[in-house]
Amino acid sequence: MLWGPSVAFMNGACYHRHGVLGKPMRGAVRGPMPKGDSHPNGVHHMDSTKAQMLFMKYSPAMAYVAVVDERGTESLGSAFHVGDGIFVTARHVVEGKEIREVKLTEPVGVPTREAMPAAPTDYDEIMKEKLGFTPLWKHYQEPREISVGPVYHDDSRIDVAAFSVTGLHPRTPTIPLGTHLDDWVYRQNWVLTEAIVLGYPPIPFTLGPELVGVRAEVNAVVVLHDAPKVHFIVSAIPRGGFSGGLVLSEGDFVLGVVTRSLMMNYSATELGFFAVLSVEAIYECLARHKLLPECQRGAWEDSWNTTTTSFLERGSTGGGRQVAYISIYDDGRRLYLQVWAEEDGLLARAIAIARNSLGAGTFLEELQKNGAVRFILGEYKNEHVVRVADAAMQVEEIFERDGLHKLATLSP
Repeated sequence: MLWGPSVAFMNGACYHRHGVLGKPMRGAVRGPMPKGDSHPNGVHHMDSTKAQMLFMKYSPAMAYVAVVDERGTESLGSAFHVGDGIFVTARHVVEGKEIREVKLTEPVGVPTREAMPAAPTDYDEIMKEKLGFTPLWKHYQEPREISVGPVYHDDSRIDVAAFSVTGLHPRTPTIPLGTHLDDWVYRQNWVLTEAIVLGYPPIPFTLGPELVGVRAEVNAVVVLHDAPKVHFIVSAIPRGGFSGGLVLSEGDFVLGVVTRSLMMNYSATELGFFAVLSVEAIYECLARHKLLPECQRGAWEDSWNTTTTSFLERGSTGGGRQVAYISIYDDGRRLYLQVWAEEDGLLARAIAIARNSLGAGTFLEELQKNGAVRFILGEYKNEHVVRVADAAMQVEEIFERDGLHKLATLSP
């Protein structure tokens, strides 16, 4: 097991319950919600019992990331599981470094027959009758191998990364990402709400990495000039090894990922402000690399992996009414093309072009509620990705030849 001081800390079941509005669901927030629900600024406060329950619920989803840089210096960071074997961490933890080990330190609970195959088949039923609950046994996972990544946010200033591992136990918890996108983070709703921080700051004289849990308050909401995304400032003491760690809101969702200590005059890391990158950048990174887990889609539907080109009415020069669009959805698992036009004749021509370009027998055709037609490719193949792109270009040419004004293509 690799162990050593951390120098990487910027020294210088899953569910979605809430509705959505807009694209990509800018109106829905897992955060400020109506009173009576569990939310940061509502009637529910996090006492030590609730904090411990959240720790017990999600600690088996935490992993340390042991790395070594080009100078041979060893360091340690943190990562957390968001579903389908995919972990989120901070960019600076892994970028330009050799990843020596990724290990989840806390056990998952497994049924008796998995822990002890020789146990009687009815053991759990007997114990449930006696105890009132089914007992679970501790199962510690071996270090996991990275299968995809690490991958990074397109903007090199944004300190987030992700990777996927193989062989993760199916009982590993999935931590639900919040839906508080940057445009909808209103400072007064968040300041002085509570959270817990989970990560792996090295503790001197211990035998190996130990998961550390800290209760904290949100002290401020800021946008940094060198990392133009919403960050939360929390009251915990920043320490090396927390980088890439989880900050979990009292509302039982990911508030953000630990990035760095904000310092002045090269002071000690521990004297800085503890900065936490909010979830929008996490979604962007995962969607960009087609790693957004199915369980995190929830009410977002397909918005994070949909690219849409809109067309305005004839004679428009930048403003006007949308009268047609072309959308491509591609998350690395599912693929479809969707076309819509207000004029029936133009839509019929677009549909005919798309059918011909995609080829008979390769797609399922669905009529949507708004009158759009969706062409769903039956199997995800690279050649189908190419066909969909080609079909979209041909439909686009039809719309433009008909005099419609093309707007810029919008990605998530």
